[in-house]
Amino acid sequence: MQWLFRLLLALVVTVSAITLAGVAQPRYHNRSVDTDIHATRGAVWKLLADFTAQPAWRKELAQVAMQPAPGPDMQKWAEFGKDGGTVMVQTISSQAPQMLELQFYGNLSGLRRITLTETANGTHLRMDEQVEIHNPLLRVVRMFSTEQERNRALDDYVAQLKNQAEKK
Repeated sequence: MQWLFRLLLALVVTVSAITLAGVAQPRYHNRSVDTDIHATRGAVWKLLADFTAQPAWRKELAQVAMQPAPGPDMQKWAEFGKDGGTVMVQTISSQAPQMLELQFYGNLSGLRRITLTETANGTHLRMDEQVEIHNPLLRVVRMFSTEQERNRALDDYVAQLKNQAEKK
């Protein structure tokens, strides 16, 4: 009986230590990506704003299902990943064809601001993202991942958008 008590105590201490380590980690992760795309700003905007067509060029995305709009001039949709995960996304602000602000939530939540600027060679894209990691246990997992792993989703999104926009 005493061994069972010790085992439970060890389990409680371990889970508590991991949770406290997660609470001590930053809740927010900010990231920006800049890239030049050899396509018109209108063409890049069309790819960004056509949410239901994104599974055709976003490799991790299986399906997009539009949801009832939360307000005028806003759109809301569910993104179903090929890994089984679901992310809810909605527009916060949209100024075609130069700026799009999105809010997303699921295991992580956050804001993404995309700005498009015309250049002599096409379009300059800047994507700013602030991610909030609610669960302290997920923050512990993040501690053991590399910077490349933490940024992979945003980097992949930008690379896939660029590849699709530059197709001829």
